[in-house]
Amino acid sequence: MIDHETDEIREATCRDLRNLIKLKDSYGSGLLSRDAQDLPPLMRAVACFKICWESSDKTKPYDYLHERQTRYIYEMHK
Repeated sequence: MIDHETDEIREATCRDLRNLIKLKDSYGSGLLSRDAQDLPPLMRAVACFKICWESSDKTKPYDYLHERQTRYIYEMHK
């Protein structure tokens, strides 16, 4: 990500993910291709799924990083 306050390149955060979802929704785009880097690797896809689910009815997460996440995400979905 390019930080809009400092113009520095930095890792994306959960907050950035929420903002990107709002931006994508305003343009009508539905596929998200970024995850939050401020979480451990196995939690990134779970957080992406959760944030997408809470923030948008258009934007969907793009994939899961590991098969161990699938059961947790399925239960969260239910």
